[in-house]
Amino acid sequence: MVWPFTSSEHQLSISSHINKRDLSLYKPLSPGSDKEVARLKLESISIDQLDPLEREIIQSDITDIVQGIKSKRWTSTNVLHAFFKNARKAHRRINCLTEIAFETASIKAADLDRHFAETGELVGPLHGVPISFKELFHIKGTQMTLGFSSWLSRPISDKSSSMVMLMEHLGGVPFVKTNVPQTMLAFECNNPLYGRTLNPYSPDHTCGGSSGGEAALLACDGSPLGLGSDIGGSLRIPVGYCGVYSIKPSVGRFPKANGADFAKGFEGVKVVEGPICRSAKDLELIYTKMVETFQIPKVAEEKEGSDEAVELELKYESLMDKLGAEGNQFQSLRPAWLDPLRVAKVRGRPLRIGYYYTDGFIKTTPACYRAVDEAVESLRSKYSDKEVKLVKIPVSLLGALESLTLFTGMTSSDGYDMLTDPHLGKDKADPTLFLPLLLARMSKLTRSVLAFVASFLLRDWMLALTIKAMGRKSTKDYQKLVAKRDEFREKWHERVWKNLDLDGIIAPVQASPAVPHKGATNLSMLCSSTVLYNILDCAVTICPVTRVDRSLDYFKEKDDIESKSEEGRKRYRTWKEDKEQNACSHLVNFELYTKGVYDAVKMDGLPVGVQVVTKPYEEEKAIGLLKLLDQALPEKEERGKEWKDLKSGKVVKGLGLGVYSLGMD
Repeated sequence: MVWPFTSSEHQLSISSHINKRDLSLYKPLSPGSDKEVARLKLESISIDQLDPLEREIIQSDITDIVQGIKSKRWTSTNVLHAFFKNARKAHRRINCLTEIAFETASIKAADLDRHFAETGELVGPLHGVPISFKELFHIKGTQMTLGFSSWLSRPISDKSSSMVMLMEHLGGVPFVKTNVPQTMLAFECNNPLYGRTLNPYSPDHTCGGSSGGEAALLACDGSPLGLGSDIGGSLRIPVGYCGVYSIKPSVGRFPKANGADFAKGFEGVKVVEGPICRSAKDLELIYTKMVETFQIPKVAEEKEGSDEAVELELKYESLMDKLGAEGNQFQSLRPAWLDPLRVAKVRGRPLRIGYYYTDGFIKTTPACYRAVDEAVESLRSKYSDKEVKLVKIPVSLLGALESLTLFTGMTSSDGYDMLTDPHLGKDKADPTLFLPLLLARMSKLTRSVLAFVASFLLRDWMLALTIKAMGRKSTKDYQKLVAKRDEFREKWHERVWKNLDLDGIIAPVQASPAVPHKGATNLSMLCSSTVLYNILDCAVTICPVTRVDRSLDYFKEKDDIESKSEEGRKRYRTWKEDKEQNACSHLVNFELYTKGVYDAVKMDGLPVGVQVVTKPYEEEKAIGLLKLLDQALPEKEERGKEWKDLKSGKVVKGLGLGVYSLGMD
């Protein structure tokens, strides 16, 4: 590739693009002069304060937002302005926005208001709801860069991605795009074009990745609904780090036409797209409405074959063509599983929910260990054995190390060339990419020597296997890995789902809460807990459970000796004496614990969630079990300790920031 810019032009092009974004970001909400932009940027702390009506909008869920429009309490334009103010606040604080579509969003909102005023009808279940999108989605009229400065020379998007068009069809209003990590391979969120996105709860910790900007924006109440993607945890990790809700569907649930022109052709582990929400209620609503859109319309039996039936089918075909879903096969909605207790009652046997504390590869930190324990105990306390049966899953059944070697083996089969060439251009590679790229591109002999050292000299056979699995492969070797993936799925289904007769599983999102910036540099294998369910193609939801508590989640013996908390001492002993934990990779544990990546004092107050897992294509069950757990846990504002915002000094209870809605800046 011939680089389109000289060195000086390179930096100038980046600065120009960021200035253009800021020009759109800080324009007055009502028409005004561009000269006001600089003043607005300086005075936006006061200008972006919410009035009482806007606060009510921000604190409403999606159903109430739409109902407020229907009851004429507010308009689509009011809603857009309220969330755009909060998005601006969030961006100033955590740097989460990449592209601004406020002008087209304003036109869309005004059109919706005009339509409602003239007809009294809403256009869909998301009428007037502002929606944010991960940078990898095309929104017509905006730039797509994925954080690569080399993409700045690419044309403006002239067509939106399928998910964007789907949200618009439902009445939604796309208004911003959000930040991603360079190449979207890491689970931090930093790139040379847009910079680093911070965790909303701590400026020293990452928001996660690769849907990091999206999860962080939702946590700040900067958007009521977002769309992200997942190939190894890219939805679940940032959602867990930021204390919000999401679902990773199975492959093929939704169309992906007109997606990013990036790393196409890789089929070993497919990317899936899914929503991020602020509540389980919102997640259920958006998921069901998305699925219902793709259901073939039904007519009464007496009207079959009539002109009306033909017109319905033609209308459906036209919509599918518009959404890029023509010819796709979509599963029907299974609404019964959205109420799993009712299903259990009708079938005459309780729900069976498995759980585990560690995947057997990385020693789960005390905070994430406690999150699983609190989730399990909440279910046990609220529901009887006739309703819910909880089953401890032996770590020997999980095969997390095997799934990780399959994942790294397949994704690195081209040396990660498709992720970097020619996209990096003159951009400096992020530190989190150094280790994966190094291992994938070194010679097979060098990698074998390194694996030998890890296994026989450093006595860590687990890490040795992950090292050995990486690297360039022939077509034949790659196909063997795909065959092993399929075999792994079949055996896992038999030994876990079938033999244990499980409806779902509760598991850590990751072994650690949000790591400090650059903490993932030598800990990319922390994704083992999420990668497992990409290899298995399971449906997974994320439920926020608690916050890191320095008095409960320490790991050092000296902290236990000095602890004044009886609960803390009890939890420490349970965690330390767990034999399954002590059989994990000791070199990874050294990096995570001894080198100080996990620090309950510095992480104090960070959100911690769990994965709620079901079999492939059982998304409704995953949402139903999520709701079951969410209702068993304390109210969201009561989950975990109080959190003190370091910038304002204000104290917030539980999960769910809301701090930006209340004027904290």
